[in-house]
Amino acid sequence: MSVCGIEYPVAYTVEAQNTIAKRFDGIENIEKAFDNSDIAKMVDNVAFIASALMSGAEHRERVRCAMFSIECDAKTAPTYEMLCAVMSPSDIKTAMEVIMAAIKEGNRVTVEVQPEKSKNAKATQSK
Repeated sequence: MSVCGIEYPVAYTVEAQNTIAKRFDGIENIEKAFDNSDIAKMVDNVAFIASALMSGAEHRERVRCAMFSIECDAKTAPTYEMLCAVMSPSDIKTAMEVIMAAIKEGNRVTVEVQPEKSKNAKATQSK
């Protein structure tokens, strides 16, 4: 997500999801964030969710680096208050697109399938 010309990663982690869920009394109520009947509230909600996703990406990277004992160059994510100070209402459409893509990616399920061993296969002997 671009903030003042600086790119920040976003990630829909469990930590980010929990932060968002607290604000909306459950993650199932996240659609309230995008209710455009109150534009000011929607803009505020988008800044909050963007902050949670950027913080989630930063924390995930710092934990990953610590787990592998490698140097970490994660950018410090802007806080909600910082985003409110620098974002304008015109930034919201782009921010919403980034948020929706991050949530979709975070909820994507990858299934690896291995071939089933055939019960009727005959054992082969090597000579």
